[in-house]
Amino acid sequence: MKQLTSLLALLFALVGTAAAQFSSPLEQFVVPVYPKPGVYYDPTQGGTGLTVDNVVVGANTYVFSTYYHYEATGGPTWLNLINVITQSSYSDYTANGLLASVRGEWTRSTGGACFDCPFAPITTVFPPTASAC
Repeated sequence: MKQLTSLLALLFALVGTAAAQFSSPLEQFVVPVYPKPGVYYDPTQGGTGLTVDNVVVGANTYVFSTYYHYEATGGPTWLNLINVITQSSYSDYTANGLLASVRGEWTRSTGGACFDCPFAPITTVFPPTASAC
């Protein structure tokens, strides 16, 4: 899970603006900071990656993210997160270095059917439990 947290922190660093801009008296960001949507993976680690998308619903912007990987037993697993993106104030930024944050719990989905197989429901656990890797 620590690796997953690091990946999400990296996504906030990969935002479209080169640097945060502050308004006077430095209480909030002029430009909101969002994770850059896309599919992120390491080609040397097949079967593992992260997808990210931002969705606007009313006045809120949500991030939807899926981290996909294989468990120690070899079974494919998806960890899913959807929650509101909270922009940091300047005081929050100076205290913890975060431009924005997404707080929520990951759901773990396993099982399901293969492409040409009869339907089989997935198993979803909320929140996910740790597994040995």
